[in-house]
Amino acid sequence: AGIDLHVISPEDEADLAALGCAPLIGRKYQGALIFDIGGGSTEIVWQRRSEGRLVKRFSASLPVGVVNLAEQYGAAARTRDGFETMREAMRARFAPLAEQMPDFDPQREHLLGTSGTVTTLAAIALKLPRYIRAKVDASWHETPQLLQVADHISRMDVAALARIGSIGPERADLMLAGSAIFAAICGLWESPTLRVADRGLREGMLRQMRDESQRLSQPCCFQASGHGRKIPFPQKRRAGPGSGRGAGGLEPGCRRQGCHRGRCRCAGDGRDSRRHVFSGRPHRCG
Repeated sequence: AGIDLHVISPEDEADLAALGCAPLIGRKYQGALIFDIGGGSTEIVWQRRSEGRLVKRFSASLPVGVVNLAEQYGAAARTRDGFETMREAMRARFAPLAEQMPDFDPQREHLLGTSGTVTTLAAIALKLPRYIRAKVDASWHETPQLLQVADHISRMDVAALARIGSIGPERADLMLAGSAIFAAICGLWESPTLRVADRGLREGMLRQMRDESQRLSQPCCFQASGHGRKIPFPQKRRAGPGSGRGAGGLEPGCRRQGCHRGRCRCAGDGRDSRRHVFSGRPHRCG
């Protein structure tokens, strides 16, 4: 089909998920612990504000998710006892990561969860009759409240879980495994506040593509290297012969040789008197 597939690394997956969720880090908070509980892995990314921008302080990807955890425990993964066993096992699995983040401040940094497990728990906490993304995405919750929801559903059988509108039969047999991972993370990073994101990898990829596009379209009056200072516009000069569209001549006001944005965009021979905006300043071509 002519599609070029590229398999990303677990580290790239964590970074993209964090990038997609980053806009939901609360403004009044110093940072957030972003976690994404997937089917076969769970990503953890800690971001903190520094000098007005978000900086990644730590990230990790563990090869454990709702599907392979449920498969590992079999029928027990659908029982209360199995939930407690999985929760403690996941707590031990994630504890070494928490030990590498001694500076995480649960009072000034919140949790930010994205995954089917987290969004489903949020929908139940919001008492939604069915899952409604517009109400779940970006919603704020008290972490103990979501833990109570996880504890409550761990006492239900698969049939009862399937009757909950936001779970349904397709997720019922995986909810306890996901809730065990969720409970373990919340128990290790004990922030009282959690925000829910119904976004992640896809939005991270889109934001990455947007940022790259913006970077490539920066006006050429800024240096591509060095200290990033503005290059002063030189005195106007004629562009010389053949500066019209398609001829490749440089337009006055640009010092970067070979910059395609320096080429005259006028019709004809480049001596059209219409005014244009070039590198942020109006000018006359030719």
